Amino acid sequence: MVEWLDIEVTSYCPLKCPGCLRQQLGHYIEPHLNKKKLDLDLLKQRINKEDLPNLKTINFCGSIDEPMTHPQIEEIAEWVTSNGWFLNINTSGSVRMPKFWSKFGSFLGSHSHSVLFGIDGLRDTSERYRIGSDWKLVRNNFRAFISSGGTAVWQFIVFEWNQEEMEDAKRISTQEGFSGFRVIWSHRDKSGEVRKRGDALQQDTLSGLPTKSSESILRMDPLSCRYLQAKRLFLNHQGILLPCCHFHSDILKTIWGKWDHDTDLTLLWQSEGGEAVNIHNNSIPQILDGGFFSGITESWEDNPLTRCVNTCMSKNYDRLEDYK
Repeated sequence: MVEWLDIEVTSYCPLKCPGCLRQQLGHYIEPHLNKKKLDLDLLKQRINKEDLPNLKTINFCGSIDEPMTHPQIEEIAEWVTSNGWFLNINTSGSVRMPKFWSKFGSFLGSHSHSVLFGIDGLRDTSERYRIGSDWKLVRNNFRAFISSGGTAVWQFIVFEWNQEEMEDAKRISTQEGFSGFRVIWSHRDKSGEVRKRGDALQQDTLSGLPTKSSESILRMDPLSCRYLQAKRLFLNHQGILLPCCHFHSDILKTIWGKWDHDTDLTLLWQSEGGEAVNIHNNSIPQILDGGFFSGITESWEDNPLTRCVNTCMSKNYDRLEDYK
């Protein structure tokens, strides 16, 4: 009963945000970047009302991509909206020019949609995390989009250096015509991100990850999968369908031979994942009925995978606050 589908539609992005997997893995990930994208014909073939009759929202938000770099993004947006699905796009606003954004906003203005612009500060701070971004270009782009009828939300990740600007950013977002303001208290903390107060995580001092001993699992809350509750899935730029975005970095590291935190996940991927969970080879219902997804849910009974422990059992994920 899938209602929400996250799609990482490309492996392209012009920015160099320190907290992104693109930067964290450095030269190990470089050979795989800026090469692949999902073709619209494949999306049309695999994402349809027959296979996904309850689908309501398609969210273009990957972990290593900027969706607006996709050469077919206008056609993709038209396909999504023509099917009556809500279109959600997460962007830095740093690509394309105001003329494009004005046309895009004019088209989307008559459809159900929301475009979240990731702007983590004002003129002097917005580029500190989003390295390679240009404040003036981003501002001109969101102004063109909003003025032509587009619905935009200002998304603000809280960092040590921009906390004091949050209220000013809220006020400016209203003045500029944004329909909402989203604050993200990140689960990361290695690039200056600020966690929600009282949201500390007990960690293994050796690995920096929550421990996975039987004793530590018993101290945590019973596993409640956030994506499963939200009836949500994640599709990456290669066509790999995953239970959630949190698994994505682990799977990419597994594919590229850089993951050694969870032998169980590696074995499951080698035996039941790979080509079997790729929409180039199988339909979404076939993938959901396969051994990879069932292997993950079956692990919850007595030995949940490390990612499930680290994220849902530990409640180690971003906290969102939305303001109108």
